[in-house]
Amino acid sequence: MKKLLWVLAGFGLICLIGSVAAGVFLAVKTLRPELLDSGLQEEMGALGVTVGTSTEVELIARFGEPQQRKQETLSTVYLYHSKGLLFRVDKQTGKLLWYEVTSSEYATARGIRLGATYDQILDAYGATNYVALLPTGTRLRYKYGTAFFLEFWLNKAGRLDRFAFYHS
Repeated sequence: MKKLLWVLAGFGLICLIGSVAAGVFLAVKTLRPELLDSGLQEEMGALGVTVGTSTEVELIARFGEPQQRKQETLSTVYLYHSKGLLFRVDKQTGKLLWYEVTSSEYATARGIRLGATYDQILDAYGATNYVALLPTGTRLRYKYGTAFFLEFWLNKAGRLDRFAFYHS
């Protein structure tokens, strides 16, 4: 029996090491789907524009002319370097697909700003089922419904240095 326990413990350790080496493991706090389900609408419009419905005209009305526009195959990227904002608009529909924030001036719908810690994000959003350990830090991803995601990137010091909300 003791030998079986050692084998199972060793297998668990191998699985954990394999997960970390692959860059993905599950968070240990309890998932709180009610936070994700109720939060979709608030996150979609947290910056005063709404993922899935806002257009280029609305972006410019809210934030002014971007410092840079990049044409990509399927989308146009609007860069507001001085504001720490990036927006991606679908070329076909003209609707906002993605926003990314790299400025502490803006917060998520639940008040998370740059500089927040892993624990502060978990307190606000509950556990996530996706955590990636990267050479540059940690990435957390929350899924809303079937096609919306909120991602947080923490640096090696464990502080939030950008977040994004997008429709895939």
